[in-house]
Amino acid sequence: MATGSGTTFLLGWKYVAVAAGQTTATLSVNKGSRISKLIIQPTTGAPGNVILYDGKGANNATVYTYPGSATYDASLFPFEVDFDNLPNTGIGDTAAGWYVTTGNNVTVVAVVQGA
Repeated sequence: MATGSGTTFLLGWKYVAVAAGQTTATLSVNKGSRISKLIIQPTTGAPGNVILYDGKGANNATVYTYPGSATYDASLFPFEVDFDNLPNTGIGDTAAGWYVTTGNNVTVVAVVQGA
């Protein structure tokens, strides 16, 4: 479950955890907020998808999709999707906030600023 609030650790950057099976969970709600990375953790050998959106509803844009797979590596190691183009910058949203959808058997920790 994500609420846009998480543990703040440096200069307003936060970790926001999202459970499996969430639909457009809120990572941040402010236009201009930034996302640095997603840490994706499959919990079984057949994780669902992860979709990151800039904005919500009719005005959203899909920024990243992890398709999940029934043939995923059974090691279940977490992995990062890094959006930093320069150190400590991340990418800024153009709509109103960042949102993520998680499929079954996969969780996410997002690193966001300006939530």
